[in-house]
Amino acid sequence: MRALIEAFEGIELARIGTSPFVRCVETVAELAAARGIALEVMPELAEGHDLDEVWAFVRSLDERPTLLCGHGPEISDVMRRVAESGARVDGHGLAKGSVWVLERDGGRIVAGSYRPAPSG
Repeated sequence: MRALIEAFEGIELARIGTSPFVRCVETVAELAAARGIALEVMPELAEGHDLDEVWAFVRSLDERPTLLCGHGPEISDVMRRVAESGARVDGHGLAKGSVWVLERDGGRIVAGSYRPAPSG
């Protein structure tokens, strides 16, 4: 998990949200503790959650820099919808430990960029 802390060095985070599934909670718990940010368990990020609700939830987030930990099928669907909405999408992938960074402008998602999992 130290690799995740290092991967987010220098990146502002105001919130850290996670699926209630143990593997997601464990993935981001150390980062939340290192940043002094309360970890928010978000049922909308649970694997198998209704995809329309996941998309609505992601779009409803405010402008604060927020890290979300979720699952492949839901992340894949969100990124498909990001692209379909006309936002710029750079890269592709769903490898464990990888990250999608979404940029917003005026409440609208305008870009998504893929960052591969940190080595180590």
